[in-house]
This record gives sequence, structure tokens and C-alpha cells, in this order.
Amino acid sequence: MAYIVLEKYGNALDNTRKILVADQKVGWRQKPNLHTSFLKIPLQTNEWGWRATSILALDESTKKIVILGPSSSFGWGVKKEETYAFQLETLLRKETGVSVLNAGQIGYSSYQGRHVLSPKQLDTVHPGIVIVAYGINDLDKHRFYFQNNSTDKKEFAKPKSGFAVWTANIIRLDPFLNAMTKAIGVISTKINSPTEQGLVRVPIDDFKENLRAIIDMVHAQGSSVILLTTTTNLQPFLSSETNKTKKEELRRLINGIPEYNDAVFEIAKEKQVIAGDIDQWFGNENRSSFFVDPIHFSSLGNALIAEGLHQLITKNHLLDTKNESATNM
Repeated sequence: MAYIVLEKYGNALDNTRKILVADQKVGWRQKPNLHTSFLKIPLQTNEWGWRATSILALDESTKKIVILGPSSSFGWGVKKEETYAFQLETLLRKETGVSVLNAGQIGYSSYQGRHVLSPKQLDTVHPGIVIVAYGINDLDKHRFYFQNNSTDKKEFAKPKSGFAVWTANIIRLDPFLNAMTKAIGVISTKINSPTEQGLVRVPIDDFKENLRAIIDMVHAQGSSVILLTTTTNLQPFLSSETNKTKKEELRRLINGIPEYNDAVFEIAKEKQVIAGDIDQWFGNENRSSFFVDPIHFSSLGNALIAEGLHQLITKNHLLDTKNESATNM
């Protein structure tokens, strides 16, 4: 998620400290088996850290959908019942029994999404559909853990040592060390323009590679794929920002999103899978009611996405047969 946006709408490092834990393979994960609150909203996670029902409680005969994505898929700032995962399940249950499992992880890029779900987990859940919704964090230049100027691919190419994970968790959990780390980050941001702080977390070619890898893994399990584009409400936030450095960073994010969305459609066509366009579902109306902040969806925004996905799924009969997915622009 965009660090500058969250700096104004509640510091992400503070808000997520009690629900994230460092991870050797993908940098961090949501803690499993949580019964807590996040942003003053009840939060529960299952044994895999998903905002979903227990994997052990799933009925083998029930059709399943898994949603992979960042905090906007997880449901930052909204109740579980307001996420598009839950609302999609409600729509589909009117026609057929289905469980929609929200595997969205806060702060995740497509690289992390590529590696967070293993073939073994896919085989355990055996979803009929996997929805993939990465983009905004790929464009970012900041990470919750292991922050530096490297891309995600380079930073997580080798598993982190146990000591590195232990240290990262100690820093995040200790209020003083966490404050010191944040202070150092603020100083660094003031010294260097964000546009000069290294590469984006996932360059466009890596983004395409990650989408291909996710699709191939899902198809190997006999499941269908829907790719989703990224959309934000950053423009009003840009207009109100007075800090030149932050304004440049926001403009970079706004200008970069279309390229990553074009890549979504390109890979969908190449791999013959469906692509859903959230901008099209939102239309040209005033977007303020669709977001709780410039990058996270409100209950209404989630409802529109759920309806768009519902139409794609039913139109293409994805839960009826094992038919090959057709690309939908």
C-alpha cells in the first residue's frame, strides 16, 4: 500500500503491529488464529492467517473460491461482512452453495502473492476459481519489513535467516525500537526524494512474470483464474497535498497504475483467463463513496466489485463446469 497515503490516514506500522509477523519466505504474514480488533473493527483469522473460515471446517463438497490480493482485498477499514469476498459469497449462495475464502494479505505485492499460496494449500482447498488482485503495492517503494532499495524479487530471493526474522519481530513489537526505526525512515525520506529511493517493489516485467506463475500454478490444480485491475481515489488526495516530495510520489503512483492494468489485460489474453476491470464497474461517478481512504474500498465499493465478479462468474459458468476460462476485457 502507498506509504505516503497511510502516513496521513493512520500509520501502517502502528496499525498492523499486532496482526503481522515477519516471515522467512515472503517477508511477513498475517498472524493465524487471531481474535482481535484492527482499526476498531473486529478481526479474526484462520489457521493460515486468512480473513476466512477455518480450513478444517470447510465441507469438501462445497464449491470454493480463493481471493489473493493486498489490503484492499483483505478489507482494510471495513468489517468482514463488507469485504467483496463476503459479499460475493452472499450473491453466489443465492444460486449455489459456495465458500469464498479471503486470502488477502496486508501490504502484499504480486511477488509475495506468487509465493504465499503453495500447491499443497491449493490441493487442500481445491478451489474452483482463484481471483488475483495485485498492483498497488507492486508500484510502491516501501515495505513493512526488510525495507531497503531492493525489489521484492531480489530481497526475498533467499529465505531470511531465523535471526533476521526474530530481529524484525522484536523491532516491530517493542514500542521504543519501532519508534526509532520509524524516525530513521522519516529522516531518510526527508533527505531523499521518494523518486530517488531505488526501484519499485515489483517492476512491470516482474509483475507480468508473477501473474504468469500464479496462473500456471492455479491451472496445474485444475482451477480457473480471474485477474483484477487496480483502481484508487488518489487524485483528490493529490490535489490537496502541499508537500512537493509527496506530491511527486502520488503523481508517480497515479501515472503508473495504467501500465500495470494494461499488463493485467495483456497476461489475461496471453493465458486465456478472465480479467475484471474495477474502473469499469465503478463508472464515472464521484468515487468518494467507494473508498474509506484513497486506496481502500468502502462497503459500497466492495459491493460493486462483488457484483462485477458475480456477473463474470455466472456469465462464464465458472462454477458449473471445468470449462476453460475466456478472456473478458
